[in-house]
Order: sequence, then C-alpha cells, then structure tokens
Amino acid sequence: TNFRTSGLIKNNEFINDSNTYLKNTFLRGNLGVGLDFGLTYLITSQLQFSGSILDVGFVNHKTNIKNTVTKGSFTFEGIEFEYDDANRNYWNEIELAFKEQVISTDNNDSYISWRPTKLNAAIKYSFGEKRSKYCYDTTFKEFYTDAFGAQLYAVFRPLREQFALTGFYEKSFSNKLHAKVTYTIDDYSYYNIGVGLSAQIWKINFYGILDNIAELSDISSSNNISLQFGVNLLFN
Repeated sequence: TNFRTSGLIKNNEFINDSNTYLKNTFLRGNLGVGLDFGLTYLITSQLQFSGSILDVGFVNHKTNIKNTVTKGSFTFEGIEFEYDDANRNYWNEIELAFKEQVISTDNNDSYISWRPTKLNAAIKYSFGEKRSKYCYDTTFKEFYTDAFGAQLYAVFRPLREQFALTGFYEKSFSNKLHAKVTYTIDDYSYYNIGVGLSAQIWKINFYGILDNIAELSDISSSNNISLQFGVNLLFN
C-alpha cells in the first residue's frame, strides 16, 4: 500500500490544530487545475435537457510531502499466555513481529491527485399554466407551474464509480412559492424521498431541503440524512 499525504504531517506527527493545518497546506505550492462544463438545451418550449461535468482536474502535490510505502503480509494466530512469566510484554512481541513481516519505508516524492469527476444529466418536461414574471434585469421570464423529469448523477472515484438516479416533480404555487419532491435510487437506498421548498418574502428568499424522509423515524440505522436551510438577500 502507498499512503500519501501533503501538509498533514509535521515533525513526524499528524497535525491536530486546524490553524496549523491551513498554514501548512493553503497556497503552499500544491497547485492544480480544475474545469467545469455545463449546458442547457431547449428541445421544445416545454422539454429541456441539461448536463454538466464538474471537477475535471488535478492537484500537483510538491511541498510538505510525507509518503509511507508498506509491503508484506502479517498473519496473527493469537497469543499463548504463559502465566509463570508475568513480566513478558506480549504486545511488544506482536509489534516487533509485525514490523519484521510488513516493511514500511518513507519518502518525500511529489505526486498528482486527480479530482473525483462528477457527471450530471437531466431531462425535464414542463406543463400546466404558463406564467411570466420580471427578472432582476427587467426582462420577462416565462415558466410553467408544473414539471417532472429525471436526473442521473455519477461520481468517478479511484476505487469505483457511484451512480444515483432521481425522479422529480416540481410545483410553482405562485411566482414566489415553489416546491419539489424527489425519489432517488442509489448505492445506499432504493427509496430515498426528498422535499424542497423555496419562498420569497419581500427581498428575502428562504429555502429548505430535506432528503431520506423515510429514514427519519430511525436515524441511527439510516445510511445518510441531510437537511439544508438557507436565506438569500435579493438586490435589484
């Protein structure tokens, strides 16, 4: 195995202080490139396709490097206690045997880490009452009160890819009140239900998002639950 770090270790010890960690990592020569691409295409006035590719890039780690390369295998078959030898250090013997069979070496070689690229693709069909409203640049924006569609999300990690498929329904009750319901299938659950709400009062926008509602009755056994709430102040 190859355990590579950049800025996590100082004087052969892991950094526990957050301020020291930031000073040892932020803008310290470990630079890279990241690109995002996105598009929205109106197939018809009611059918829309959107897609994006995010975090296409890498980081070149060159400073504050501490890598550990470990090779070998270790089989532990238990401890035979000898009650007549109370001074025997069993744990020390296990540690010495482990170090003899599993060899670890350190180096300060630079390395490149690739970002986990993310892919989004969605199709949405809008219907219902057609409305229009003024945008902040005094132009009209037309929209429908209802919409449904599907979205595919994928993230490409070093060990394997992860996918999620979401179906959604959107409802606009007025120009300033909107809601969304989602149903997601991913690696963790086949019945992840989420809701979102956005409301505008005067020049303040409130929004909230809650997912995995089905697991709220037993949070301890759920794989993941997230709640987001935010406030935006709008200016003309």
